[in-house]
Amino acid sequence: MMTNIDIRNNQLPEIENLSKLNTKQLKDLFAVSLEYTAKHLTYLAAIWLELENRNIDLSALKKGIAVYIPMIAHNRIDPKLVIGYAGQKTLLNALSMLNIEEQNKIASTGSVRYIDPATGIEKKVDLVDLSAKMIPQIFADNKIRTIKEQKNIIEESLKNTKPKGLKIKKTSTVTKLKLDGDYLVISDKRIKLDHILNFLTENGILEDSL
Repeated sequence: MMTNIDIRNNQLPEIENLSKLNTKQLKDLFAVSLEYTAKHLTYLAAIWLELENRNIDLSALKKGIAVYIPMIAHNRIDPKLVIGYAGQKTLLNALSMLNIEEQNKIASTGSVRYIDPATGIEKKVDLVDLSAKMIPQIFADNKIRTIKEQKNIIEESLKNTKPKGLKIKKTSTVTKLKLDGDYLVISDKRIKLDHILNFLTENGILEDSL
């Protein structure tokens, strides 16, 4: 069984030999490979910068993960973040607004502090688990918001949320009521007074006087 892993000088284990590695070795290999991938991106960025200095048109190369190469070349984003969160475009856009020192720090921790607006509970959230809805609350234009700042945003949002009023059903009102001989006329409808009196008496609404 393979016990030593050395990927320096591109000495990667053959794919067919990966099944011979134990779990710890695979995890170590994965972590180191990511590190080297990030270094390769940095190397690609240096090549990009040199071609850019020679006024070479590089627009055709901006595809997939390569769209971040110019940003890496100009020290606008940490290559480790690109490798770790390449599928989360909204997150990477927010991270790219931070200064490079802050990016380096968050690339190491891989998490941020967050307050759940629904419960008010503060918790640590891994970057990979951040939803697009959570990002605007956590990230400002060029900084990570503090817990106090996040609370202020939540409180302001609640103030601007107008409660829905109760819907009151409008009832129709009688606009025309008059007597016409033995009839009561209500909104152009004629009802005999005898019928009204009988109805009121039968239902106990109107009692006979002694």
